[in-house]
Amino acid sequence: MDKGLIYCLEDDPVFLNPQKTASQTTYDVTSGILFDTLIEYDPKSSTFLPSLATSWSVTDTKNYTFNLRKNVRFHKTEFFFPSRPLLAIDVQYTFERIINTSHPLHHVNTNHFYGLSQHTINNIASITVDSAHQVTFRLKEADNTFMAQLSSPAGSIQSLEYANYLATIDEATKIDFSPIGTGPYALQSYIPNHVIRYTKHMDYWREKQNFGQLIFNITPNNRHRLSKVTYGDCSISTMPQFNDLTKINQHKHLQIKSKMGNNTAYLAFNIHAPPLNQKEIRRAIAIAINKPDILSHIYSYTAEKATTLLPKKSWGHVEPLVQFPFDQAQAKVLVKKLTTDNIELNLSVSRNARHYNPNALKMAQLIQAELQKIGIQLHIKSYNWSHLVSKLHQHDFDLALLGWSADYDDPDNFYSSILSCNGRFNYSQWCHPTFENLLSQARRSNTRAERRYIYQQVEKIIFNEVPLVPIAHGSRIFIFEDKLKNFSFLPNGVPNFQRVKIETRGQRS
Repeated sequence: MDKGLIYCLEDDPVFLNPQKTASQTTYDVTSGILFDTLIEYDPKSSTFLPSLATSWSVTDTKNYTFNLRKNVRFHKTEFFFPSRPLLAIDVQYTFERIINTSHPLHHVNTNHFYGLSQHTINNIASITVDSAHQVTFRLKEADNTFMAQLSSPAGSIQSLEYANYLATIDEATKIDFSPIGTGPYALQSYIPNHVIRYTKHMDYWREKQNFGQLIFNITPNNRHRLSKVTYGDCSISTMPQFNDLTKINQHKHLQIKSKMGNNTAYLAFNIHAPPLNQKEIRRAIAIAINKPDILSHIYSYTAEKATTLLPKKSWGHVEPLVQFPFDQAQAKVLVKKLTTDNIELNLSVSRNARHYNPNALKMAQLIQAELQKIGIQLHIKSYNWSHLVSKLHQHDFDLALLGWSADYDDPDNFYSSILSCNGRFNYSQWCHPTFENLLSQARRSNTRAERRYIYQQVEKIIFNEVPLVPIAHGSRIFIFEDKLKNFSFLPNGVPNFQRVKIETRGQRS
């Protein structure tokens, strides 16, 4: 009997629809597994490849027409049996639910959608079905990030027929927890905080998978995950504690695979909370943070020091000529110059480990000790992730340790999401007209060289205004059994199970 591939997951996904959350765990259990996108990004050639769309054309820099692959079947499950293959109306439905606030399913399971930038959502003028297998997106203005966003998890194509079925039986909320896609695996069952079971999609349009089942064993405890992969209860585990890496290397049947993440851990300021409304106070905090100490104690040197908001692996990254120095003497002078009052601030953090920040509480304690030396008293407030997000949306914080993992390879994904005036994750509430204009220019630019130059100007504004402090770029670290072959990553950094197999004795990969 096929026992399947078992993956020890570090946290429960928020939804099983990657359009409804920015959760990395949701991306890990859905991207390239439950769903396909119209196109895929190839990082080696920096081009887009066919997926559910076999070809496409762009006219007037604003009209994108996609020709769909024929006879692509949706999942057949115990809870839904589709009557037809993928059509253009499914693509139209997928994106109309996101961009149209009047859509009957827009507000189901919260009205928040992620992945597509707010600018892109506002910029789509129409989505028209030209024929059964052709669909056209019309934009209000040119946007050279549009294709990258369609290739991201936000572009996961869903079933209109399934959505209509759930609406007729008055169970629309199931759409984001019991989804139907076209990907290589279909949902069999999901017990929150325990296990997710997928079965092989027998009608998948691509090469069939090597496993009949893909099982995600939800195991938040680091030690328990390590124990399970060590004793064979899981074939893959993630996010080991760094002080366990030496021990793991002693197990000859285990391998470690790491990939520098396209992510940034950063300190966010609520710039409307005095005295953080003064940028010189924010600058004092920035230069009082000992980043090398953080790289040592939090990441065990598996991360890179952040010199800009963009990770070094981003094609838009340019090393800045001027960086925040580590200068506590100058920081202390700045604080005394600006105020004679005792400064007490709350620093909000998540209790949940993230690839960009494996231990936010410990990082907060390091920052707390450094800021005390310059006359700033920090009170650390730790929350589970959902509670922290609620606090952030209510602007109920002074400082917060946050992070961003890009879901597509474009610098705009960082800048627009975190710092643009209408950015969904702009918890700092910072809004800068020149910064906004530069982002708009970059989206209209046709060359990477020109965009890279624009992003240099963007980073100068971030340096001068200090709406946040970039700290580090973390690695994604996985442990897996030696007999597991062909384990790799998709371009957005999530695990790629498409060619994974278990090698038995006498076999060679």
